Formats: sequence, structure tokens, C-alpha cells
Amino acid sequence: MNILKRIFELPPKETVRKIRSRLRRKSDYWEIADILATPKYVQPQLAVSFLLRYEAILARSSGWKPLEFLGKSVIEIGAGPMLGWGPLSVFRGADQYVCFEPRFNPQIFEEPQLIDRYFRPQYKDLCAIFGTIHSFEEFMALLSDRVRIERSPFQTGMYQHEFDIALSNSCLEHVDDLEEMLKGLARALKPDAKFLHLVDFGSHRAETNPFHGMYGQTTTEYFAKFGHKINLKRAPEMLNYFAGAGFDVDLVPYYSSPEGFNETIIPFWSDRFDDETLFLKTALFASRNK
Repeated sequence: MNILKRIFELPPKETVRKIRSRLRRKSDYWEIADILATPKYVQPQLAVSFLLRYEAILARSSGWKPLEFLGKSVIEIGAGPMLGWGPLSVFRGADQYVCFEPRFNPQIFEEPQLIDRYFRPQYKDLCAIFGTIHSFEEFMALLSDRVRIERSPFQTGMYQHEFDIALSNSCLEHVDDLEEMLKGLARALKPDAKFLHLVDFGSHRAETNPFHGMYGQTTTEYFAKFGHKINLKRAPEMLNYFAGAGFDVDLVPYYSSPEGFNETIIPFWSDRFDDETLFLKTALFASRNK
């Protein structure tokens, strides 16, 4: 009944858009209408806010020095429909930004509403924080010239020692073969490269607690029920993957979410991880200072 009520309350155009969105294959690109209708995609300050926040946490915990983009080559895994940290990287002088995003739609650069609602206010925000380095027209031209989008998952053999900076934001938890992917990413980076990855260990489902439904069953049972949207790797496992790939990495907890969790945790989980690990919601995996 609630679903029907929501459908009848929506304008016809929005109803059609939602139906089309659900019917499209996952491998298809993001449609402009979907991007415009999704608030988190059209918040021009969000990417900058994320990076400044993450760097503040790392500076307090481990003396992290802010990323320097001038003259650098940047790679981002899973940038999302609006290029993730690409505009920030290019604005601050990166020579190259490469992102891997299978559903990327290049029409974002030509859509007037996205230019007015996203790129122009993002440019103004970047100018306010870092100074007016370029005109808006120069900024958009740089995005066209220095940004390269790979509409595929990260291919482990595509690059060898090319990148100075590697980034991802709530992406690694979605990678099935994470161990091999990180080995490939390590090969793509220069020996002195810096990296920063935010990982969200929650279920990515609309639950009152982000871990509801996770720890009462094995990973096999979870995948059979909910699919492989997340890989269910916990922080120590990811840390081992980073180390195994040759990364000199710091694991910095962001925040935990035990509140409201009232389910029984089966031995499959409790025998391997303590509560601190099980309820770690987000964490940063970052390069050590050199």
C-alpha cells in the first residue's frame, strides 16, 4: 500500500523515470535524469568536503600531510557519475586524472543543468578554498583535456608505475576480487605514490543499524540472500590485502556504529573478530608519511 501511495503521489514524469531506472541493466550508463534527481550526486561541495574531512582525521591521527596535486597523475577507482575527486584534482594542477567507472555518461559535460547546478558552483567553491587559479571556461576545458574515463572495472594490467596518487571513496568494499585488484593497483603506482581510500563496512542497505542482517549468517548465506553488492571483508582482512600487495599502509578508524544492534552474532563472525572490528562502520586506509 505504501509503495502504491508513493507511486500515485509522484508526478508522471518522475514515475516513468523511476521505472526506466529499475528496468535498465546495471552495466548501462547513468542517465542524466537519474543524476539530476539524486541529491547526493548533485552536491557540488561534497567531494571537497569529503577530502578535507578525511585529511583532517589523518592529520590528527598520524600526522598526514595534505595531498599535493600540482603536476601529479591521479587514479580514482569508482568515481561515480560526477567524476569524484577529478574536478578537484584538475583544478589543483593535476596533469592527468584517470577514473574507472563502468556506468559513466560523458554527456554530463554538455548538460546545461549539470553545468549550472554542479560544475559552476563546484568551481566557485574551489576558488573560495584554494584561490582563483583558472577561469570557469579554463576549468571546464581542463576537465575535457586532462580527465580520462575508463568505462570498465579496474584492469590490473593496464598501467605500470604511472600514478602519483590513488584514491577511492566507498568503493573497495564492492570489489569481489579485492586481493588481486590491490596488487594491480600497486603495480600502477610509482614507488613514492600516496594513496587514500575510505571504506564503508556497513551493509549499504536501508537499515536502522548498518550491520543488521550481516552477522547472523555466514558470508555464503548473505550473498545468496542479498547478492554480491558488498564483499563483506572486515578491516583486518583488508589491511592484510594491502600489506600483501606491498602497500605501506595506515588503518585509521573513522567511526563505529554499535547503537541499536540487537541480533545474535554467530561464531562464524565472533570467533574471528572482536566487537570493535565488527562494528567499525568506516575507516581510512592511507599511505604512511615518507
